[in-house]
Amino acid sequence: MKMRIYPLKIYLITPVIAIFSAINLFFILLSFFWLIIQIPRNIGQVFLHYNILFGVDRIGSWGQIFILPLTGLLFFLLNEILAWFFYSKDKMISYFLNICSILLNIFVFVAVILTVFINT
Repeated sequence: MKMRIYPLKIYLITPVIAIFSAINLFFILLSFFWLIIQIPRNIGQVFLHYNILFGVDRIGSWGQIFILPLTGLLFFLLNEILAWFFYSKDKMISYFLNICSILLNIFVFVAVILTVFINT
């Protein structure tokens, strides 16, 4: 039995998928923008992780601070590809993957806000 893949162009212009993708991209871009605006490039070291028991436990360069939003982007792309493959079989699985990606990117944005907070 051959699996039929839904056309990508039609998948992306489906209203629910387009809205979910727009929300995901909004939070990803907001995370990148917030880091660029709030943390100056000329700073030598930035705090990457804070632990309530031990304090700051991970320090790195300015470029390493973008690992968090890049992880959110990677999961968004992975979930979007999986959702596209599952869309022809079951639309609810596709919607579920997109909603999980939105929740993950909201948590990534909160983590970015907290990371900026410990660096200022």
